[in-house]
Amino acid sequence: MKAHITILKDLLQNLSTHNISHILDTGSGRASLSTIISSFPKASVDAIVYPGDERKLSTIRDMRSDQVMVVEQDICETPVTAHYDLVVAHLLLGEASKFGNAFQDLLQNLFSIQSRYYIIIDYLEDPKVDADAIRTYCEAANLKIQEYVCAENRSEERRVGK
Repeated sequence: MKAHITILKDLLQNLSTHNISHILDTGSGRASLSTIISSFPKASVDAIVYPGDERKLSTIRDMRSDQVMVVEQDICETPVTAHYDLVVAHLLLGEASKFGNAFQDLLQNLFSIQSRYYIIIDYLEDPKVDADAIRTYCEAANLKIQEYVCAENRSEERRVGK
């Protein structure tokens, strides 16, 4: 199993004792969604996918889960106004430029989503991912990083939890 999925499972397991009923999976994909719904089988999950990203949309639709509501939206263009118990950004920030957005803008819009907890998982060695910017943003916004761990999987990965 890839290290980033193991990290996601561990982080979700750590939150399993909290009252998590409404989850947002940003930049959603089949791997993260499957892990989220198996960890929180009673929660509703909004899955945001960049508009027209068929590589993700088709696999999510194939899951046919009643728990998941797919939303095609660019969060840099249209802010998310709903409140969530948990926001997951699994391999999202490194893809900012793929869809014409800047890392800093995507990071700012991610943290503008109202939530009790955030989980961010990305590759540290990805030159498009600025781990220091994430830490700096968390400090400036008074967000407490509860875990920051790296794992090897032919590359380093990071995880940050609020």
